[in-house]
Amino acid sequence: MDKEQDNHEILKMLADNERAVSEIYRIYARRYPEHRELWTQMAKEEIQHARLIEELSKRDDLHISKTKERFTPKVFNISFRYLEEKTIQAQRETLSFKETLSIALDIETGMLERGYFNIFKGDSPEFQRTLGALDRSTQKHCNKIRTLLARQNRSFF
Repeated sequence: MDKEQDNHEILKMLADNERAVSEIYRIYARRYPEHRELWTQMAKEEIQHARLIEELSKRDDLHISKTKERFTPKVFNISFRYLEEKTIQAQRETLSFKETLSIALDIETGMLERGYFNIFKGDSPEFQRTLGALDRSTQKHCNKIRTLLARQNRSFF
């Protein structure tokens, strides 16, 4: 596989990752109606992230390169397995709201810590803006979840 094809495959995997996260949030929305609005909104935002990434990956005029060579399809497969485990857990187990928030925070911070939206550079300002927007949106998700977790912790005492 040449580098350009590999880069587009990784963009596809990034989009798939966003869709997998959305699926977990949709399951939470169905299973926990008292928090349906939160999880439905977050699921929609993850789908929007996937669409933005897919639009970038379809463009022929982009010349992109990885800034971090450690990102390969194999690396993303590890992340997908984790998301599959969390999807199964969401379907089968009854989790507390605090547990769902903790899982969501783990997923969202994991994307930031691994630098998912910083692994490419491109010659298009639109490409850089889109990846920056995805990074900021993921940071907002983390902040929202941290705030809700803090409220949960305060209500415990």
